[in-house]
Amino acid sequence: MTMTAYQRGLVAEDRAARFLETQGYRILHKRLKTSVGEIDLVAEKAEDIVFVEVKFRQRMIDALETLSVRQRQRILTAAELFLAETPLLAHRPLRFDVIALTPAQLQHVENAFWKEG
Repeated sequence: MTMTAYQRGLVAEDRAARFLETQGYRILHKRLKTSVGEIDLVAEKAEDIVFVEVKFRQRMIDALETLSVRQRQRILTAAELFLAETPLLAHRPLRFDVIALTPAQLQHVENAFWKEG
């Protein structure tokens, strides 16, 4: 049975969340929905709040190169909205990571992008 893109995304996000947990992260939210878009994973490790975009492709190079400027801006804006609604987390250090996956590989890119200014 062939999986849909949506189903592949769910499987990739579950793989990414399990990986992060093995690295000492605590998953706060999966598929966090805001009025401007969705954040795949929100996690914490030590004092850091980490917003994670998960990308699954057949080739690692494709997974690593698929995050557009528009997508980054959407994630940044969604994170700002989330933090405005969750003031207890707003003072903590923030990080924006990408987890790139293929059927056989996983690569975690910490600080993959950040808010300018």
